[in-house]
Amino acid sequence: MPVGRVEYLYLGPMTFFEFLAALQEDALLETCKMKSDSEISHDMFNRLIERYREFLFIGGMPEAVLTYAETKSGLAVERVHRSIIETYIEDFSKYKKRVNTEHLEMVFNYISTHIGQKVKYSNISRENQSRELKKAFHLLIKARVILPVYHSSCSGIPLKAGVDTNIVKPYFLDVGLMNYQCGLTWNDFVSLRTQELFTIGAASEQFAAQHLMYGSGQAKKPELYYWLREKKSTNAEVDFIITAAGRIWPIEIKLGKSGTLKSLHQFLYQKNLGKAVRFNLDKSSNVIVDTSVKNGVNIDHITFKLLSFPIFLIEKLADLL
Repeated sequence: MPVGRVEYLYLGPMTFFEFLAALQEDALLETCKMKSDSEISHDMFNRLIERYREFLFIGGMPEAVLTYAETKSGLAVERVHRSIIETYIEDFSKYKKRVNTEHLEMVFNYISTHIGQKVKYSNISRENQSRELKKAFHLLIKARVILPVYHSSCSGIPLKAGVDTNIVKPYFLDVGLMNYQCGLTWNDFVSLRTQELFTIGAASEQFAAQHLMYGSGQAKKPELYYWLREKKSTNAEVDFIITAAGRIWPIEIKLGKSGTLKSLHQFLYQKNLGKAVRFNLDKSSNVIVDTSVKNGVNIDHITFKLLSFPIFLIEKLADLL
């Protein structure tokens, strides 16, 4: 270690805006940086959706982005993804004195195909002790190959004060690598419509997680939280929870106009909050929602403001709020 002042910076994958810059999509990049997307033309908006869709496959690993920028070949990007994944797995042998390398590879393969699902070590393997699998899991977190999103009670700011590290849902380092691990090929990707992709929901959450995780700047250690309430018949989960402008913001990732927000309603009711954020594939909107929530045997009403934004603008969330 150098003597004297040491400054740590945390670097994540390239963002969607950096992806646009690498592809020299200057017009699209300037459009994303506009204060409002209400003036974006229909054609420009659709082009951004297509580039976002491409990003889900290419991801933000610099070599993958560079390869795509130079060749426009998804097959060439597949080779980059394969090389990165195989290099990670080969590197596991370096840590065999600290952890069982078979456990590392087992966790590595499991997490990338179970994005955003609460970790239960018995689901990873029933033949290995949870203690050993947990050790491998946390080693991959330290290496930042796994991005952990911990449950918080969200009773106040800071969210970390209410964290429960035993309840965690993992995301992968990068959405492109995640889709490669899931077995998605470029030929499959270009031949299917977005809604037909089996991994699209997980990929959208992964996209959001890696942008939100590193969204506070390189000087701050990446951290992200979510909210989970587990009951026999009324489970509820909000995808992500952040703080901005002195308030708690629940965030839901939804594709298009489909999908209910019942868990979000429960969260807003329990925490007595009046605003929430939704990311989808539509233009921005700002609506007042008046709905009902079940409280035991009673039905109560809540009113809140729902701010919706296109998901490709997620890295400018602080400005949008």
